[in-house]
Amino acid sequence: MKWLHYLLFILLFSSCAADPILRLEIEPEEKENKELLTIQGIEYLYSEKEYSTVTISYYRHIGDRLVMDLEVTNDSPEMIQFNPRSAITYKAEKKKWRGGEITGVWHSETIDEGYAIDPERAILNTDLRASKAQAQERTTRVIDGISSSLEVVSDIKTRDYTSEARTEREQRRIRTAVESAERRENYHRKVSSFSEQRQYWEMESLRTTDLFVGDSVGGEISIPVREQATHIEIMVEVGDEKHHFTYIQRRFKP
Repeated sequence: MKWLHYLLFILLFSSCAADPILRLEIEPEEKENKELLTIQGIEYLYSEKEYSTVTISYYRHIGDRLVMDLEVTNDSPEMIQFNPRSAITYKAEKKKWRGGEITGVWHSETIDEGYAIDPERAILNTDLRASKAQAQERTTRVIDGISSSLEVVSDIKTRDYTSEARTEREQRRIRTAVESAERRENYHRKVSSFSEQRQYWEMESLRTTDLFVGDSVGGEISIPVREQATHIEIMVEVGDEKHHFTYIQRRFKP
């Protein structure tokens, strides 16, 4: 039995343990190869090429998203279209130093790679979830109406007017009203959340934009969080030029 108590203690301790905090730090070599500017504690990396300039900064980890601020400037002699859905890619890697201090080498394992989260797709998914919630609410109201009608018919048929029966019917109607009110409150809270999510992707995220000569566009980009990764590489393609940024992902235990 002792082993069972020990196992339960481990499970309880694990379930109550605080989650580690993830943060990004600029890879040291990036500070040597790119211009760095710090404002109010936020580090901005500048990558300047012949026809484009990209500025990036780490914001924070939010849930399952890693959020960065990104600004793109078109320095070419012609208009270009910047589409975050296809222009921003990432690679999450787990790197370990193997061997001696001088003769050792970095061993790299790719955890994940792909494109940044598409804000247009995120808006569509939000609308689909909101539409589904509205359909469920309409169905629930119809069922509630049918149930109420059946209860009235049942009360008429039984014709039980005793004090106990009346009290039971009154309590049942109160419970039904409370449950209906709670359901409606949850529905409006959910719809409000969908509205806030949609507003974020519409207003805060970096979306497809036509950039005329000298124009800039900025906003937030999101990539999936990969807790096992030690290094995050972000590549931004502007026209025919590619800008690379590398960050180290640190884990801090509370």
